[in-house]
Amino acid sequence: MVNISKHGGSFQRTCRTTVEYFAQKTKPKFVIIPLTFRHRWELSIGQSNDSLDGAWYPLHPSTVIGDDVIVTKKKMQNLLDQYYGVIPNDITYLDRMFTEIILLSSFLETNKVNYLIFDMCNGFTKSNIEGFKGMEKINLINQNKNIINLFEFCGNRFMWERLSTKKKLESDKLTHHHSRMSYIDLEKHIVSYLNL
Repeated sequence: MVNISKHGGSFQRTCRTTVEYFAQKTKPKFVIIPLTFRHRWELSIGQSNDSLDGAWYPLHPSTVIGDDVIVTKKKMQNLLDQYYGVIPNDITYLDRMFTEIILLSSFLETNKVNYLIFDMCNGFTKSNIEGFKGMEKINLINQNKNIINLFEFCGNRFMWERLSTKKKLESDKLTHHHSRMSYIDLEKHIVSYLNL
């Protein structure tokens, strides 16, 4: 098994690096894709020698700009403040992510690679998309058996619900980091989904 994910990465990165991995390596037999936070994105402003990432740099509202970018930290912070300041609502992120899910799943199917996509941390609800035009694409996602229902399953919520009451009281739901055992429970659930 090869894990090409990176801390703070976006779904844009998932799509880009999956395609790049196929171009550089032997085609995998199976791909598992947990969806990261929908508001994350990336820009080609880094100075990495990473064979999958090249110059791409992860961005999100709380991005800490390191010394490995080719622009000043002040310019990047201004850009981030302006970018997140003009996004009118969550639908922008949802529309982009749903479109990218369809495109990536089509790429995997064209290459005859089995895959599973599931939400890890977004906690999507149908109210997120109600009343917005151009969201019929969700029907394509809902019909795809290789995508666990995005409105019924979230990996972090699944693990949180299995914590003891004591552990929940000691933790903050938004910042809690799950133990190895929680991830094993998640893995068992995903395997049982695959075996249906």
